[in-house]
Amino acid sequence: MKNLYYTGKIRDIYHFDDLPHHLLVEHTDKQSGFNRYLCTIPGRGKILTDVSAWWFKLTQHIIPNHYVDHWDNKMLVRKCTQFPVEVVVRNYITGSTKTSLWENYQHSHEYCGINFPEGLRKNQKIELVITPSTKDEDDRPISEQEVVMMKLMTAEEWEYVREKALELFKFGRQIAKERGLILADTKFEFGRDCQTGQIMLTDELFTVDSSRFWKLASYQQRFDNDLEPERFDKDQVRNWIRDHADPYNDQELPEVPQQLIDTVQKSYQEFAQILLAPKD
Repeated sequence: MKNLYYTGKIRDIYHFDDLPHHLLVEHTDKQSGFNRYLCTIPGRGKILTDVSAWWFKLTQHIIPNHYVDHWDNKMLVRKCTQFPVEVVVRNYITGSTKTSLWENYQHSHEYCGINFPEGLRKNQKIELVITPSTKDEDDRPISEQEVVMMKLMTAEEWEYVREKALELFKFGRQIAKERGLILADTKFEFGRDCQTGQIMLTDELFTVDSSRFWKLASYQQRFDNDLEPERFDKDQVRNWIRDHADPYNDQELPEVPQQLIDTVQKSYQEFAQILLAPKD
């Protein structure tokens, strides 16, 4: 029997009476940002599920993950105890929310215990860095040292996870490049298998919601001319909201126009086609 385990802004999670060590994750078509519901993108849930499943299968040689099976917008996963840390890996300085590197850089060049150089421009490539954040109602950027000091993870757990996060990112970056894409940044989540205690990669992987992917071919020319990259990520919706409201203080947000929803839907579909198409 299927029972509701958790419901959130963008997904519902179920557990089964006869499968105590597994969960069913149902990705909805709802789009979130600024820790709020923003709009609905038709087909989004299935695309996220298909893309995550593809990456989970492709990266098992780096670290075990919770993936078991998937169909439509649903994924059967192993039940894990999540570490309360989002492991954010960045190769470019960008973003539009108050926890983004670019937004913070405009006020201070120190972020998550890292001192960034003067003179960086939005969407510029930087050295690979890890900028963790807490997993609260409002995610808070912290330093790597604080992860251990706050007892969110042990030193041994963090060292293992950071090593695997960098390895995963470099692998994903190479696969993206082969498909004409730039992997600008991403977030990973990890946990311990509730049955075996093994550390596993969880949540979703290298999707347009957890990552920023840009088109490689046009990036440099657009960057040189102070234009935003051609992108496959949910910043398209977040940027529109920011231009038309204060998403952190306004009680109600404006309705996202249908034209933008259609554009984002096509963008998500194009991303999946580029990524998942068989390579010769």
